[in-house]
Amino acid sequence: MNENLFAQEKPDSTGRVFDIISEKNYKVHYANHYMGEDTIPLIGTLYPDPLDLFFVKNDDNDSTTIVIEQDPEKLFLIGAIKYNQSIHQDTTKLDIYKGKLICVVNRKTQNVDLLFGKLFEGNKKEDIVYRMLILYKDSTALELIYF
Repeated sequence: MNENLFAQEKPDSTGRVFDIISEKNYKVHYANHYMGEDTIPLIGTLYPDPLDLFFVKNDDNDSTTIVIEQDPEKLFLIGAIKYNQSIHQDTTKLDIYKGKLICVVNRKTQNVDLLFGKLFEGNKKEDIVYRMLILYKDSTALELIYF
């Protein structure tokens, strides 16, 4: 995968590329699960419609709950993540989070690294298209594009 797809000219005032604590809900329009040389496209095949993505700040600690669902009864992914660092190098800018997730594709709780970046930024904040790459410890990955 090309890291330049995470390119962004300038991060927000916190130095982070993605404001994970925003109250905004997102729609996942593209999702691929990578396992070795196999790729499973999820949106349009296993899930006919875009998935809902939202984040809930956990007040009792510095973690954030991430939830991706088709509807409240059909969870796709859930877990707790914590901000680790932001990388700003040349045109590559991304946020790295660490956490523990369970996803219907893997069906087991795993430690993960999450990379958040911007694919496109229009004139308004609503015009931003984000990319999230979830790297599992079992060497599989999940790529999500959402806005």
